[in-house]
Amino acid sequence: MRNKTSTRVVLLSDSLQAEKKTRGRAGRKSAPLLPAIKFKSDAKSSGLLQLADGRYRHVYELDGVDLAFSPEYIEKLRRDFLRLLNQLECDVQFIVTNRIFPLGGSEKFHEAVGLAENDYLKWYADYQFKWFTRISQRTYLPQRRHFLVVTTRTRSGKALANCLANLNKLGQTYRALNRQEIRTLIMQGFVLPPETSEHTQIEKFAECRSPSTLMDPLFEEAEDHLRIGDLLHGGCHIAYLPAEVEFGWLLSGQLVTAPSTVSLHIRQSKPIGSGNSQKTVDISLYFSSFGRTPGELKSNLDTLKEYFERGGARFNTGRGLQAKTFRASLPLGLDELQLSHRVTTKVAATCWPCISAIPPQKLGVPIGYAVSTREPFMLVPDESTNFLIVGANSRTNEAITSLVALHHLAVGVNVMFIGCAQTPKFIATILGPELSHSRTLTDAELSPRPYTLIDCTTRTKRSSATLSALKRTIAKWFSDEKQMLVIDDGSIFLNCPDGAKYLSQIISAAQKRGKRVILALTPQQLQAAPTLWKAFANQMIFQPGRTDASYIKQYLGIAEPIKFHFRDSFLLKCGNRRSILRLLWSPMDAGILLSNHVDMKAPKGPIARKREELYLAVKEKNPKLSETDAWRQAIYYLGLNLPT
Repeated sequence: MRNKTSTRVVLLSDSLQAEKKTRGRAGRKSAPLLPAIKFKSDAKSSGLLQLADGRYRHVYELDGVDLAFSPEYIEKLRRDFLRLLNQLECDVQFIVTNRIFPLGGSEKFHEAVGLAENDYLKWYADYQFKWFTRISQRTYLPQRRHFLVVTTRTRSGKALANCLANLNKLGQTYRALNRQEIRTLIMQGFVLPPETSEHTQIEKFAECRSPSTLMDPLFEEAEDHLRIGDLLHGGCHIAYLPAEVEFGWLLSGQLVTAPSTVSLHIRQSKPIGSGNSQKTVDISLYFSSFGRTPGELKSNLDTLKEYFERGGARFNTGRGLQAKTFRASLPLGLDELQLSHRVTTKVAATCWPCISAIPPQKLGVPIGYAVSTREPFMLVPDESTNFLIVGANSRTNEAITSLVALHHLAVGVNVMFIGCAQTPKFIATILGPELSHSRTLTDAELSPRPYTLIDCTTRTKRSSATLSALKRTIAKWFSDEKQMLVIDDGSIFLNCPDGAKYLSQIISAAQKRGKRVILALTPQQLQAAPTLWKAFANQMIFQPGRTDASYIKQYLGIAEPIKFHFRDSFLLKCGNRRSILRLLWSPMDAGILLSNHVDMKAPKGPIARKREELYLAVKEKNPKLSETDAWRQAIYYLGLNLPT
């Protein structure tokens, strides 16, 4: 039965609205929550919207940028955004949605841990996750998406083309949304009751009922919220800009632990004062959130206000205007309230809202986080992702390759490790004979015994016979159950004729078979073998030294120098995205990999010395323990002794 204080109206078709009014349902409470919308779709404009005002809305999804780069890069971003505003001949709306997902500790994460059948590996995976959440102080994973709505009077034209061209200069790739994607994006404002997990909420979206009807929820408007279905929605608008604006002031408000939507409207305006040639625009800023109870909604909005106010902005709650405030945060290009601020484009250029870190995953093993936003980077166990690691020295390469291999081992991925240093031997010691098999490659027949981890050491002078043995080992890897090949020193192959060509063939064949390859090189080796760069289409991690930045600039296409202002940070490239990554070592990793890692120093000396002390103490108390069990206990105690 229909609620007397509510109505069921959300229409996308003006013809259906007219039909509804002819049935005698028109009235104060029967006004639709959304305006009439027509979808204009053809081969050139997928998902094009047209509202009752006759203007068109083009909706695109953007990448966003990571502000963890050098000040020079940030200044370039400001200049490019200013160019876009100065050449803007249409109205635009930037939308940033921030939805919170559990980082781990949930049922899904433990299902991933269940991929490992060995009890020790199960414990190790759980131990890594607990250490990560303890150090990073993060139990959630924000999933931030960025959208742009361009409003024009025609389906296409110079204004739209100029806007998109300037987006490219900003380093943004854009993708036009289709009809269904636009409906889903609008639908985010009408979420059904979220599932409750240990740490956060996961949204479930309703489905479209028909081609013309978006949803059919009950809704009612109160002074300080809008009830849609079983959720309360609330929004605020900017009342005062910061007294002193600088680029990035708007960004801190997006790094929150509450679900939110930020909507920035930029419209054309006339110059300030007579004879003033400086271009101005009108900007309006809204944000919205939701909750199941008035207390939860108030808490979310207060959290958003607090972060925005740190940047000097002040917000007013849209009391009595919640429906219009709500619509202003949807991808409709609507700003009915027009609570705008007329500012110069130079001031507006400080409001770039689209920041991103490493693309988040809902499931996986955390191995690090983005320096600028501290968003976790998740290593997905069943994802066939290849890593090219370019380190400043061999110790760095060895450490990172071993780190990635260890995290894969913990979730049950079988790994073959080809290395020249002592680290793989120590990993094999910790894993024990049950989980690993180590051997030195010679021209002798390879052992038919199955192995999880292999340490293939070679002589100082690599002979063609030894390379032949390596090739036979890799050929066997293609035919067995192991999913990952780790090569922590590319010189094993690159010092031989046609070695780079052979490595490229390995990577290509592995990608076709769903296997993974981790390859470590120095910048000089990468410069000498550029074909290896092209072979890797996914994640690439760099730790360039001062003299190596030119190589990285060449391959990444970055015009400005790369400067790292954070200790032990790495540059991660995922497709067209570039982020600064802080790898987070657990005590297990640090104790195994490095003798004295900069992030993990024991209180009384280098890790290697502390690790040895703990091992001897364990053996003294339990002389009957095997070497593997003794080392495992020593590593565990090492984690208890390391500072956080």
